[in-house]
Amino acid sequence: VNKPIIPALGNVELSKLNAMMIQQLLTKLTKDQCLSDENIQKVYTLINASLKQAERWSLIPKNPASLVDRPKATKKQVKVWDVPEVTAFLEHAKGSRYYIAFLLAVTTGMRQGEILALQWKDIDFENGFLRVTQILSHDGKEILPYTKTKSGTRTIDLPDETIAELKKHKVRIAKEKLAAGPDIYTDLDLIVCSEN
Repeated sequence: VNKPIIPALGNVELSKLNAMMIQQLLTKLTKDQCLSDENIQKVYTLINASLKQAERWSLIPKNPASLVDRPKATKKQVKVWDVPEVTAFLEHAKGSRYYIAFLLAVTTGMRQGEILALQWKDIDFENGFLRVTQILSHDGKEILPYTKTKSGTRTIDLPDETIAELKKHKVRIAKEKLAAGPDIYTDLDLIVCSEN
């Protein structure tokens, strides 16, 4: 609302708002490519729903958005890295604190929220798999005890390389925890965590 809609239509008196103004906004958003097709559809849906309510409340005689076609969303081709690109990325990321998160993403296909909520108790080193049972909320403030869908709660087999890197990472985290001390370090059992 604040970025695409209000600057374009916010100063237009409700009774003077017309289909052409709405169409011009949608055309500009499409041309500027500042939003995805799906988000442009959401802008249209929001405008249409708001004006439909205004029509129901007799604030306007007719909803001008009903005269505008809903924007089409085109499926975009997703570019997936090939093996050399993945290898180069992981090699470059090796020094990063978040290397383990990148490695888990590449070798398991887990979502970001799943990786960031992964705890050591979810790893079965002996049998070589992990359990996905929770996600980190979008705002990063809480771990939610469920996944995006019911089928999201699952086990994932881990390659030997990932298991070896997890073991190394666990030793690194244990050293940080010891160095920080119990007054500074809050142990949430997270695999991807900060120094404290």
